[in-house]
Amino acid sequence: MRSLSQYLDYFINRFDANYQQFFKEVFNPGWPNNFYLVVVLILVFFILERIFPWRKQQKILRKGIGLDLFYTAFNYIIIWFFGGYALCDLAALLFHDAVNSTFGYVDFKLSNIGLLPSWIQLLLMFLYIDFFSYLGHVLMHKIPFLWKLHKVHHATEELDVFNAGKGHIIENFVYTLILYIPLAIIGFNVADTFIISIIIYTFSIFTHCNINIPLGPFKYIFNNPQMHIWHHDKGIRGKTGVNFGDALSLWDFFFTTAYLPEEDDGKNLELGFKNYKTYPKGFLMQQIQPFIELFKKS
Repeated sequence: MRSLSQYLDYFINRFDANYQQFFKEVFNPGWPNNFYLVVVLILVFFILERIFPWRKQQKILRKGIGLDLFYTAFNYIIIWFFGGYALCDLAALLFHDAVNSTFGYVDFKLSNIGLLPSWIQLLLMFLYIDFFSYLGHVLMHKIPFLWKLHKVHHATEELDVFNAGKGHIIENFVYTLILYIPLAIIGFNVADTFIISIIIYTFSIFTHCNINIPLGPFKYIFNNPQMHIWHHDKGIRGKTGVNFGDALSLWDFFFTTAYLPEEDDGKNLELGFKNYKTYPKGFLMQQIQPFIELFKKS
């Protein structure tokens, strides 16, 4: 095993590499460029909301849009580029070193999946990440403290393109660690995960949009705004939640957590959760609130 200082140096070096890459992309527009790809995705869906509005009475400058814009920048840009990959790399290194010191393996991986064609690896990676995103989302609703963290995402009365990036900082790190560290252990190339995360993030933006693009029978495979809005329904929370899928809705239909009533299109639902009106409306207080609620219960 390496020393603590060696692990710290490794993390700092990975962190610095991500930091440098981030600013390189910000100040050097071009293709491929992950930073501007995220910006373009948000802009495209924002325009689609204007062309195909679902809830026509919803204002463009809705209540809380400034806070959600900040969350989008903070979580999907700053946290991911500055901390996500570095933590994943460090955790994967710790795991490999622990296995090597115990069993003497030189290069421990659970499979040779990295030898498969790239498109098969990406497809398997997509299914893995989306499935475990579904399971993680279910746990966020089932486990009391995780729900306290996840409430930040549900602290909104209206959905649009900027809601997808709203979430507690700890929740985002937990998702990052749970989803991406095992990829390296299984044998995937972790550097490729950003391709998949962009695809899934695209669906995440789409499902929160105030947009009406019917998918027909494909709704049983892909998530969509008309399905996901029921996940944010204030009344559904009492039933422990529904429609947890991220990019794919098929997990919900397979595990019977899907809810899509034919008699109600859902566009006039009251969103949020019980006592939402008294929930903090600022960024810092929303980050602190889960711990306030935790200590109140203890």
